[in-house]
Amino acid sequence: MPRMYKCPNCGALNAEGVPPFPLCSKCGTNLVCCRYCRFFNPKTLECMHPLQMAIQAITDPDTIPAGCDLFRSRLIVGEERLRRRVARTLGASVASAVVLILLLWGIFLRVGRPTREWELNISFPQQIVRGSYFPVTIRINNTGSRALENLLLRFPQQFFNDFTLQSTAPMVNTIMQGNSLYFWLPSPLPPGQSLTIQFYFLPLREGTFTTLCELLSGAQVIDSRFLRFRVAAPSTTLGTFPATPR
Repeated sequence: MPRMYKCPNCGALNAEGVPPFPLCSKCGTNLVCCRYCRFFNPKTLECMHPLQMAIQAITDPDTIPAGCDLFRSRLIVGEERLRRRVARTLGASVASAVVLILLLWGIFLRVGRPTREWELNISFPQQIVRGSYFPVTIRINNTGSRALENLLLRFPQQFFNDFTLQSTAPMVNTIMQGNSLYFWLPSPLPPGQSLTIQFYFLPLREGTFTTLCELLSGAQVIDSRFLRFRVAAPSTTLGTFPATPR
């Protein structure tokens, strides 16, 4: 079965080898010329075939240079449909692959990321004044299915150069180790239970101060918060920033 060429001018279908081919049987357009070759660049009038030793300038795009056997028509109906079908198939395959990768990545994140089994909330007053005690309330909720063992809170020692610790409620044991002060919390903390502890600090000077509060289970840090306090002189009051995750 001969290949069919669709005329770009009138749309008529022309069978290869059937007279008057290569002219269109309806309008007489030459269907086999550089203008309708896949490798013809209409903007620069050049042949871009990769087998060319160099880019060839086309002086008459309505013909084919003598001896040229590189012509590949872009008017063949079956091949054009095949190219479109392949492009659609490849596009659909790529889109499906992207969706599959995203789904697998989401599953990996859900499976690979451990579920947080606790909640750490830290709050303190909006007004802090030098020379006046203020509370920092720390609440730990066990939202998991296992008890939380050997809980500790850790503050850097440098923080206590600017703040004096008056007391804690309830009372907890403390230990200084290295450059950190550790507070031993009542544990184990059963599933579904919560623990609240209050620290009462006395600010020694005005200014903005930032410290790190870390929650440990044994020797492992399981959560942390940066705390920022703005301490005002006794005659003025300034707010504080809320505790922010590390």
